[in-house]
Amino acid sequence: VLLRKIKRGRRAIVWNINGDAIYIDGPSLAVVWPCINRIQPLLMHQANDMQYLEVKYVDGTTDIKPGPVALYDDSLKIVSILTKDLITLDTNELLVLYTQQEKEEKIDLSSVRHIIKGPTLYAPKPNEWIHEFTWHGEDGTHKTHIIPGAK
Repeated sequence: VLLRKIKRGRRAIVWNINGDAIYIDGPSLAVVWPCINRIQPLLMHQANDMQYLEVKYVDGTTDIKPGPVALYDDSLKIVSILTKDLITLDTNELLVLYTQQEKEEKIDLSSVRHIIKGPTLYAPKPNEWIHEFTWHGEDGTHKTHIIPGAK
């Protein structure tokens, strides 16, 4: 018999031999019987006020949690958690993004363009994507030849 301490503010899962899971929040002591059950500490993900968490769940849904926030990486419910920085827009900047909207029939999907004006901080929603602009410039030797990605 082993005793495992779960500290204050921490969380763990005790797995039984039959696959059942029991959550234990600290402060607590967990009794672990070798070969019968095992303990798995859960990793905590955090985002400050300039970040957000992108959470992908087992059921296929995605959720955005703006900071400040903390969330445990629970493998029974969550596939992945990513900490990302908020998009920072200054006064004269714009963000062009598209939102996928479902219509009555699941097959027919449409997208709507939105323009976000700065100054602001923005966390994209799961059904949004950002329009990436590629600027073009002219070739110095041929005025009619355009170079993609030129500055």
